[in-house]
Amino acid sequence: MTWLLALDIDGTLAPIAETPSDARVPAEVLADLRKLAARPDVHLVFLTGRDGAAAYRLVPIPQATFAPEHGACIYAPGELKAWLDEGGKAPPLGPALLEWEKRCNPPEGALIERKTTSLALHTRRLQPGDATKALESAATLAESLGLAVLRGRGVVEVAERLASKRDALETIAASIQPQRLSYIGDDTTDIDALLWVQQQGGEAYFVLSPERPTSPHPDLATLATISEVWAWIGSHVQTSRAGPKISSC
Repeated sequence: MTWLLALDIDGTLAPIAETPSDARVPAEVLADLRKLAARPDVHLVFLTGRDGAAAYRLVPIPQATFAPEHGACIYAPGELKAWLDEGGKAPPLGPALLEWEKRCNPPEGALIERKTTSLALHTRRLQPGDATKALESAATLAESLGLAVLRGRGVVEVAERLASKRDALETIAASIQPQRLSYIGDDTTDIDALLWVQQQGGEAYFVLSPERPTSPHPDLATLATISEVWAWIGSHVQTSRAGPKISSC
């Protein structure tokens, strides 16, 4: 039985950090993920808002499929590592994104992260009121430039075209045709994909946090803390128990 196990990274595997570069996945969790990736019946997928290089730094598992920047691109097993080994060069950002970066003018303590196809403003080091103002100002500027806006936990991401984790997961599942399908995520950007997995008869879990202490949708199951995610992963390392059979992909 083929099991497609899809996981978000930040807030799901790595505790949310003040800055993206500070985030880490615990070594014991990485060890469990590597064991799962080595199983012939498991197809491990990382669906993340990170760009490819940052995602691979956090979970350097070449056997996994990566869908970075919310699924803007999909790397089959081995492809992301090969791309990074060749230098990981991406095309330049478009003029609207460069104009947003130039004019955003974030307050002290906030930072702009450059990705392959997008830019993101992170505000976790700001006071809540200051963060809200900075995020709304950045979003308004992006919309005035014709850019798409994606809001997350303490972050606004802007791009010429928004990708969808659900679309990426549907594409991956269609190519694998798994008999078991699971997805765990922690942010609003995960909800569509989680609901789709649930509609297929799979397992979908939303990870609660101080910012989102309740489920964002009445039909979604939850895991109370990131530690519960780690325990859930660990419990599946040595077992091949059957999960819910999905209806279709």
